Amino acid sequence: MSSTDSTEYETVSPELDAMVGDVLGEFLDALAVGENPGVVICVEDAQSARYEASFTEDGIESCLGAAQKFITDHSTGVKSDGVSSLVRYAIAYVGAVDLKEGGYLDAILVSFFELGLKSAYSAYVEIENIGDEERFAWAPPQAAGAETALI
Repeated sequence: MSSTDSTEYETVSPELDAMVGDVLGEFLDALAVGENPGVVICVEDAQSARYEASFTEDGIESCLGAAQKFITDHSTGVKSDGVSSLVRYAIAYVGAVDLKEGGYLDAILVSFFELGLKSAYSAYVEIENIGDEERFAWAPPQAAGAETALI
């Protein structure tokens, strides 16, 4: 990922890269047809057993808080779905990026982490024309910075 800030980014594993790519791909597909998946989480264990969930019942801030709490509370796994202790996660949702020159961009915001990284990271994917399959467009992911890991 490229960035306009001076933060040094670590290399992520192919497994984390694939998981984040899957989450973004599913998110883009939903937005193209006008569906908003809410706040989506994806978690995996060391064997790449995966659990995904969507939080949609409240406003974005409440859903984001619930998603983050779910990941923290389930750091030892999602036993009901055969996922053991978590080694990586991603959280994605629609938000806005402040351009600082005035105005905002609609974007998918994604946070991701895996054990072994120094911190969690975030990125955004600029999106346009949600719900218009013919004109729906997105830009390549852009790095947004480091954040505190949830596991």
